[in-house]
Amino acid sequence: MKFNLSVPPHAVTPWLRDAEFIGPVPPSILEGKKGLSQKDKDAGYEGVLLPDLVWGAGDRASIRRLQKLGVRTINYISFSIRPIPPPAPRKHPNTASEEEHRAMIRASFLAKKPELAIYDSRGVRQRCIFADQNSPYRIEICPNTRGVVGALEEEVRRMMRSGVDAVFIDHVFGVSPCHGERIGVHEHLYHQEDLRGVPEEHLRFAPGTDAPNDDPLSNFAYAMLLARMHKVIREYGDEKVLIGNTTFWPFKYSAKLKKYVLFSPVIHRRVPELFWRYLDCGMVESYLLVPRSFVSADSNDPVTVRWQTCSDWEREADIPERYRALGRRLVALPYAGQRSDLEDLFFAFVAARLDNMIWMGSDPRATGQFCKLRLGLPVGEKQRSGAILYRSFERGVLALNPTDRPAAASLPAAWPQVRDFLSGRPLPVERGRLPVKLPANAGRIFLDGDASPTASGR
Repeated sequence: MKFNLSVPPHAVTPWLRDAEFIGPVPPSILEGKKGLSQKDKDAGYEGVLLPDLVWGAGDRASIRRLQKLGVRTINYISFSIRPIPPPAPRKHPNTASEEEHRAMIRASFLAKKPELAIYDSRGVRQRCIFADQNSPYRIEICPNTRGVVGALEEEVRRMMRSGVDAVFIDHVFGVSPCHGERIGVHEHLYHQEDLRGVPEEHLRFAPGTDAPNDDPLSNFAYAMLLARMHKVIREYGDEKVLIGNTTFWPFKYSAKLKKYVLFSPVIHRRVPELFWRYLDCGMVESYLLVPRSFVSADSNDPVTVRWQTCSDWEREADIPERYRALGRRLVALPYAGQRSDLEDLFFAFVAARLDNMIWMGSDPRATGQFCKLRLGLPVGEKQRSGAILYRSFERGVLALNPTDRPAAASLPAAWPQVRDFLSGRPLPVERGRLPVKLPANAGRIFLDGDASPTASGR
């Protein structure tokens, strides 16, 4: 596929540009039943609205049922890694079972074409670069080969034929440099001369930190793979979209716990600008909330904690301006569960929506409780009043105090009365202003006062 910088990038389809959340759909609704079952209610689905998008409905009947309800569907794929068959099963705890062995062979095009892997300068196939994947049988695939592009296109077309609305690509942060052509294993589609005319800063991770997977040619080949797949999905409709996990989080290994642990990087890496030319939406994974075990080398505690600072997450929410103006979005994916503090959940939700991110509310009792309201479109940009950050929406105003001290402010409000989503209490609006007081490190949602729902306590 030839790259032409003179062709203007596409605008995002309106349904994604205006989406508010990816959320849960009650099982009874998926089964075609009217109303919620008692089991659904007990699971926390009471009051949850149908989302803009939902994960993983793979069969055609479920996809059509959801689309009739106005819910779009997303399917998962990785363009970076594939398994290779492990050794034949043996009576050893580290080898796959016979059934797993057969399944891996069926699932991976590397089983018959190992030459499509990425090779280092010594001719060794490169293992998965993601620190949370330790299997020696998960191998990086070379996006700069015709075979990989063809195999992935076949997989994407199979998804699109099922009727899905979006393809979600995991691990969109580049691949290791490949020496496969130099050592005679395979041929590459792109070479250094193909980079002429493309600014190098558009091919590097921002802010340009050195890393094994920040090679301009490899990044260009990956961008051309995104371009090809975006073209493929658009063949199935102009409203079909490509979403990518654009998060890069470094890990470190804890010898004590024998696991990899997330840690706060000094510099946050953002994907090359050229990737945004073909993506409709990105994702910020591990957004603000993670289990303590993810960030502590001395703990396996599953309790959810906040990590990094509010300014760190503002940087993560950054999209190049020209693409933001064309409607590009980000999904905020917090790792929160039943043992999450309510204040932490409110803080994460408000911070995400202040930056116009799509909320990922998978758990109906935790992150999914924010799928009980529709704020509508934002009215203006994020603003600051004293220590408080705020943003107005069609049906409410959000406020965030990211400091360690209580803060107060007078916020604009277009309604005679608002309702606090956390407490359910009505609050008066005085001459178009809403006086608010927020505790330290707190987020609040103030809705148009007409019978707004309240958050579920624990």
